[in-house]
Amino acid sequence: MNKTFRKAYADASKQESKLKVLEELVAQEKEENAVILAYKAGIQALKGNYAFFPAMKLSYFWESSKLFDKALTLEPDNLEVIFLRFTIECGVPSIMSYALHLQKDKKNILELLPQSKLDKDFKKAMIDFMLESGKCTESEEKTLKNIKN
Repeated sequence: MNKTFRKAYADASKQESKLKVLEELVAQEKEENAVILAYKAGIQALKGNYAFFPAMKLSYFWESSKLFDKALTLEPDNLEVIFLRFTIECGVPSIMSYALHLQKDKKNILELLPQSKLDKDFKKAMIDFMLESGKCTESEEKTLKNIKN
């Protein structure tokens, strides 16, 4: 499940036409666990990203925020959930209070990543995203590069 979701999410984040594929995958899931909620949150955030009207962007954003909060209440140390929220937060203007989670999420990712049992390719993709995000200090970048190697 997760590899398929991850690929669909990555595709949808680059191309609006791929969002429907991700929505259909998530809709097929019977169980609503933290990871599924996080992907639902990601879908809402992507819809907001692709929306034209500012009011719609905000509406999708707040729905995404609620879903991420719910997911993290269920599993506060779920690395995949934290990372998904981090990817969304990276695109949120800093004037919005939700972007305040960036530092906390980044800290949690750096702490959880070394011992994570997530597959190697996903861990590498996470590290690459964080390095390219421009949100890490030199020290954090060095830590990420050490984890990657």
